[in-house]
Amino acid sequence: VAGGDTLTFSGTANEVEVAVSATDTVTVGLPNDVTIGNNLTVTGNLTVSGTTTTVNSETLTVDDNIIVLNNNVTGTPTENGGIEIERGTATNVYLRWNETTDLWQVSDASGTAEDILTDTNFETQIPTIDGGTF
Repeated sequence: VAGGDTLTFSGTANEVEVAVSATDTVTVGLPNDVTIGNNLTVTGNLTVSGTTTTVNSETLTVDDNIIVLNNNVTGTPTENGGIEIERGTATNVYLRWNETTDLWQVSDASGTAEDILTDTNFETQIPTIDGGTF
């Protein structure tokens, strides 16, 4: 800065912090909580670390054909995993893997879990049909 002019550093609120120390060092950084207005495009990988990630979107598009749930489980599994559908004022419904019974389940409109029949659990789930047995 020539001729005694003043050079001012400033950042955008909630986006950039700027500080000048007594030794004339300028520090530019991000605040703890960053708000980005308008659109953000990430062209590389994006890693989100934390216990909650909220996606507030009308459409979610995932190119991968496998979605991994309970990714942090090690040792003996104890937590069910699945997909739940929010139904407004009606009871939510879901598709889940039940770790207690080792079966896939769906819930009906009352929220009751029903086992999905497979060739290995058919006889134990439905032992009689029309008076006959298996």
